[in-house]
Amino acid sequence: RTIILENITMSQPRILIRTIRFQLPNGKKIFDELTWVFSPKKTGLVGRNGVGKTTLLKLMSGELIPGTGSIQREAYIQVLLQNPKIMADERVADFLQCNNKSGRMADVFGLSHIPLDRKVSQLSGGEMTRLHLAKLFSSDADFLFLDEPTNHLDESARKQLYHAIETWQGGLLVVSHDRSLLNLMEEIVELTTLGLKRYGGNYDEFCLQKEMEMDASKQQLNDAKKLVSTTNETIQSSREKHQKKQSHGKKLAVNKKIDKLTAGSKKGRSERSQRKMLVMNERLRRQAETALQSAKDKMEVIEKIQIELPKTHVPQGKMILDMEDIYFGYEKNKNVIQNFCLKMHGPERVA
Repeated sequence: RTIILENITMSQPRILIRTIRFQLPNGKKIFDELTWVFSPKKTGLVGRNGVGKTTLLKLMSGELIPGTGSIQREAYIQVLLQNPKIMADERVADFLQCNNKSGRMADVFGLSHIPLDRKVSQLSGGEMTRLHLAKLFSSDADFLFLDEPTNHLDESARKQLYHAIETWQGGLLVVSHDRSLLNLMEEIVELTTLGLKRYGGNYDEFCLQKEMEMDASKQQLNDAKKLVSTTNETIQSSREKHQKKQSHGKKLAVNKKIDKLTAGSKKGRSERSQRKMLVMNERLRRQAETALQSAKDKMEVIEKIQIELPKTHVPQGKMILDMEDIYFGYEKNKNVIQNFCLKMHGPERVA
């Protein structure tokens, strides 16, 4: 195997991915000969769940190593992954490597109330995320990689993150389902089973471009299917006409309405004509099938999720859950849930 992971500091920060391959321990291929270049823009990385967005971030950050190919990082990178690892006894001050810049950013993310000597492990999920964001946005990184950064953040913290992104001067690569955040991006890169594709503009503009692209691809696929169908019908029709001519010629010969010399000449012409027809039909069929395959290759393969749910034994109408006026928050006087009500009766299945 050839495995190369390079860290090079250059005047123009960028990340170069060259023909990498990567597969999961169970043998499932995630990337096959993937090549790409990320420049220092604000980029949103989008794609269906399970397609490999987080895996790509881990490969580019060095947490994972490609099976083959190379990743050349000509940049200083800071990363926020989902569920980041922390040191059990690490203090907030040590984590932030406290200086004026990190202190100001901690205030921006609403962490001024947290004592610097508190253990990081004692923070809530939202506080932990904000602490990581404060550290990243106070760094001198050329690129920030953010994987679902709005997880665990309330509305106020999200607005703080949006502002930090708007004022960030370096490169940014964000994996998120937060549409407001993705609308702050300069470009969207979509990861599908076909690979990576770049779209200029924010997420709303990406959706418009994607919709037009999908409509065009579907139309091309339908046209290709019609071409195959029409071609097969044309081939069948020409074959039937030729067979009728052959049958008519045989009847004339049997009934001696034409002499043997003429019959032989007609048979020779018929066989030559048939050979030409077969060659032409085969060429038409190949052209139609090639057009169809080309149209199919442009369509993403989407694996359907199938779940078999066991039959329920809950009686009809039985009260399963009754929640009234629920309030909840991780911090005092900051409710994440308020005035929430929910009633469930069996055998309902609720998403």
